[in-house]
Amino acid sequence: MRSFRLLAAATLLAAPFATPISADDHGNSAPDPTLFTGADLFGLTVGADPQISPDGRQIAYVRRTNDIMTDKAVSSIWLVDVASGNETPLVTGEGTHVSPRWSPDGSRLAYISTQSGGGPELHVRWMDSGVSANITALPESPSGISWSPDGSQIAYTARVPGEGLTLGKAPAKPEGAEWGKPLQIIDRVTYRIDGGTYLKPGTTQLFIVSATGGAPRQLTFGEYSNGGAVEWSPDGKALYFSANRNENWELEAYGTEIYRLDIASGDLAQLTTRDGEDRSPQVSPDGRQIAYLGFDDMGNAFDQTNLYVMNADGSGSRQLAVDFDRGFDGLEWTDAGLFASYESEGEHRVARISSSGEVSELAPRLGSTYYALPYTGGEWSVS
Repeated sequence: MRSFRLLAAATLLAAPFATPISADDHGNSAPDPTLFTGADLFGLTVGADPQISPDGRQIAYVRRTNDIMTDKAVSSIWLVDVASGNETPLVTGEGTHVSPRWSPDGSRLAYISTQSGGGPELHVRWMDSGVSANITALPESPSGISWSPDGSQIAYTARVPGEGLTLGKAPAKPEGAEWGKPLQIIDRVTYRIDGGTYLKPGTTQLFIVSATGGAPRQLTFGEYSNGGAVEWSPDGKALYFSANRNENWELEAYGTEIYRLDIASGDLAQLTTRDGEDRSPQVSPDGRQIAYLGFDDMGNAFDQTNLYVMNADGSGSRQLAVDFDRGFDGLEWTDAGLFASYESEGEHRVARISSSGEVSELAPRLGSTYYALPYTGGEWSVS
């Protein structure tokens, strides 16, 4: 049996609870160290998105703090030495630095950053030299970055701008006039995100780009979004992803299916056909099977998300862990085995899943990286 390490991201309290005012024995006001207030939020540090290096010796993670001067979250990338526990800042400074992803041989680290001075771009850092390069010049922020098995390319998703609905044309503005912002017309079902802002017109599409830079190649097209995690086949010839590519995709929140995209030809093959959600594909190390999450949409307010496995061509689908009465929400399939996360009794846990569906719960308990929201959850990585 192969050995493995699993890391769970957790919230770290970097400052003691403090600040409410009480009176001491002499009647003087003094902070009460036992209570927590809003001001203490600026003393919290959150460790998120842990990524174990291929050799298991280092962990790259996103460290989030809150800047009291700007009232904004600040994200940087840090490195942890597993043997000693020592931490080293890797990508810091002004701007946002997120989504560290190791190359398959561990010699490079891809990440998304605004360090070039513009919007978020895809960067690659050569770990031996410590030199980073901006390998894209994108109009929109990339996400879901994933290295090809040979380390030569990086897949990602990004929004392709679209044309919003317009009603007529505004009159010509006189020279020197200062008008208000133009009228915003919303005709999309999903037009803003929780905790975010209004969404711009457009769709999410898949791209690949050389890991040494160059012009990206768009792989998906059409008036529907293709999002979620991007998974490479072990031979590097195909990508797997989930999307709702139906005409009424905006009205079908749980209508996603899993697709295989041939990189050379651009051909798409739909691998699932369920009336419900199928997502989060994970390919087995030998490339013969795909694990994924999904459920049958029965019209309920809630349906438990189950774990399935199918052949790489979409045939032979079967449910794993049939008797497990918890819904799965994350997957990772490596040489160490198939792992899945779930919520149980108010905690977020990770288990190893055998080919027969046996669930072996592991020790780590995951902490939510969103301490301002009353949810469980957490992020984890397997080497």
